[in-house]
Amino acid sequence: MRFVRWWALIGSLCVAVGIFFFAGCMQNPYGEYSSGVLTEREYYLFSPSSQAAIQAEVELCDCFSITGEKAIFVFETEEAADRYAMKLLKTQGATVVFEETVAGARCIYAQAKRMGAGVRIGGAYIHLHIVISGKRVQVGTPIVFGGY
Repeated sequence: MRFVRWWALIGSLCVAVGIFFFAGCMQNPYGEYSSGVLTEREYYLFSPSSQAAIQAEVELCDCFSITGEKAIFVFETEEAADRYAMKLLKTQGATVVFEETVAGARCIYAQAKRMGAGVRIGGAYIHLHIVISGKRVQVGTPIVFGGY
């Protein structure tokens, strides 16, 4: 009888830890975006590269496979979008490695070690990728996959 109680306790503890972890991995790492609207979110599973499986929603069993994420925000003005991107860099303690302009979109590649595993681009590890295109901001960890 004692053996059954211990297994029930251990099982309950594992479920509680799983729920706690799932809630933690679903939190918003992007900070306050009160003037912007989160319009889309994608999760990268199994690989931090373009070979990743991309899903719009994840389940508890997917949390251990998440290797990155992309979120798209739309702001009322271009200035608000730019301010949000700069604030995000600051709140994440990110260091800009390089910037480029692609098809009119400003791409910022930064190191932000608290964002998790990065990908190596041009000799540096990139953990955070921000794409600003007009009133739209795309944030990716480690980078934004797909079109801008």
